[in-house]
Amino acid sequence: MSSSPTWPCDGYLKTGLVLGGLCLLATLAKGQAHQAQGRIFPALATPVAVFTGGVGSVCEGPAVSPDGQVLFTDITTAQVGGIIWAYHPKTGRTSQFRTPSGNASGLAFDAAGNLFLAEGPNGGGKCITKLQLSTGHRTTLAASFQGKPLNGPNDLTLDAQGRVYFTDSRYQSTEPLDQPWMGVYRVDAAGSVQLLAADLPRPNGLVFSPDQRTLYVGSYDSPGVGIYAALPADYTGPTPQRSGEIRAYTVLPDGRLTFQKQLVQFEGEGPDGLAVDAEGHIYAAVASRLVVYTPQGTQLAEMPLPGKTTNLCFGQGQHRHTLFITAAKSLYTLQTVQEGWPLPIRPTASK
Repeated sequence: MSSSPTWPCDGYLKTGLVLGGLCLLATLAKGQAHQAQGRIFPALATPVAVFTGGVGSVCEGPAVSPDGQVLFTDITTAQVGGIIWAYHPKTGRTSQFRTPSGNASGLAFDAAGNLFLAEGPNGGGKCITKLQLSTGHRTTLAASFQGKPLNGPNDLTLDAQGRVYFTDSRYQSTEPLDQPWMGVYRVDAAGSVQLLAADLPRPNGLVFSPDQRTLYVGSYDSPGVGIYAALPADYTGPTPQRSGEIRAYTVLPDGRLTFQKQLVQFEGEGPDGLAVDAEGHIYAAVASRLVVYTPQGTQLAEMPLPGKTTNLCFGQGQHRHTLFITAAKSLYTLQTVQEGWPLPIRPTASK
């Protein structure tokens, strides 16, 4: 029996079908990515600079005060000791709120309107402090663990019970490292300091999920593993490898943490500050952009920024669809589709 002839055009037809299928898949993927982006940011959303006058190395730690001001830090030299700026959304003006600040990085408010500061190294306090805005009274909540000074608190957040969770890490400092690990800690209402996690190389930003059952922690190992100060100016050796990740920890009823999963892994870069919206999406400051993930770690959207993105928070009230983002020496606003999860969280009255 003779076989049917194979025409040269058959091969071209098959190749065309394959290429057409690949193009279709690429188009569908692009459409899905655009749809996911649209769930997070309006079509014409773009970062708007509202302050560009930082005087230190970088601006950090935005937090919204009870009266609607956006406070954020400016990490400076030891001689200056850090600045806290206050941006007024109603007027568009920014003024100095407090200096020195203990070279604070992260800021947070509780439901009573008290300001909590993560004071860093380089002439800073290397402690967690509480500032009563009505009186100006400052209280040190945590400055040591097991009798040794902290390495340099970086960021902090509060749970519904008013307990302070903070990261103690070290970036760009020649001061002694007294703690043999970079840890995630909690300060209880009674004042005791608990080490909750010591499994991250350099923990940074942290934020709770809306239901408070998960704590997300970012880690950014920069400029490289085991390097905690600037390399010598004449260093010409191999470039240290930067890396990072975002991990999810289950929050137990007593406030302790257990490892849940690694959500995102980075090579050559890593996350800084974190925030969440009311739907539980995670917003991460990564390099010179803002990246948004699902609670499972799937990327949904990203937005480029003009400089190194350091931290972020959602506004409240009429600004609950606005992100306030620190990047380089500036503060930006960015409109979102999703509504921010309200912080501080007001405790639910017992029944």
